[in-house]
Amino acid sequence: MASATLGAIGLASARYLSKNDSFGQGFQSYPAHIQDASPGRSIFRPAGALAPTEYRRFKLRHEEELSAGIFRFVFALPTKHAILGLPTGQHVAIAGTVDDHTVVRSYTPISNNRDLGRLELLIRVYPDGHMGIYLKGLDIGDEADIRGPKGAMRYRKGMSRAIGMVGGGTGITPLFQLVRAICEDPTDGTRVSLVYCNRSEKDILLREKLDRFAKKSNGSFEVYYVLDHPDAG
Repeated sequence: MASATLGAIGLASARYLSKNDSFGQGFQSYPAHIQDASPGRSIFRPAGALAPTEYRRFKLRHEEELSAGIFRFVFALPTKHAILGLPTGQHVAIAGTVDDHTVVRSYTPISNNRDLGRLELLIRVYPDGHMGIYLKGLDIGDEADIRGPKGAMRYRKGMSRAIGMVGGGTGITPLFQLVRAICEDPTDGTRVSLVYCNRSEKDILLREKLDRFAKKSNGSFEVYYVLDHPDAG
């Protein structure tokens, strides 16, 4: 399951998708998100490190295998105080060269604009997957070409009173991005329910963070884990 693919995003996404019947063409078919200019606004917003229409190079700072085939990659932004500049609901594209062929894949970061100086990705690496071969071939300090924001969806506070989501495996990343944005904003009263499906308990990703968000939400965020092979007892 591609990590940039949204599962089923309840009321908000259903309403959005009903107005966009070309959604079935896939995320790759959508142009990069370019924020409209707003003359007259005096609010200062630092520019993000990403560029929607060109690839920029980011150094690999950390690589970690969380479970079989699941890796966390951390890329450094240009400065330690730089922000990613990724709206909630958007994703990034990585381009790499394998056997003289360029491959491009889209991923949803689990980091956001609160995480200064870094871009963090959670990716399932397949042994015979071209992007997996490329990413695993990077050494610490090597650079990767990344651009964004991209995507058809952009979450805005208040777009729905309640959102229901279903995801599985690394498909949790776009859902986690939304959960995090809502739970970390004390002014966002959106209620969120998440059903997260996996083969076994050890395959649950980001569980500690999800459970912490649920505990601190006072009931506004609920997460349900569904397993194919639950532990005995």
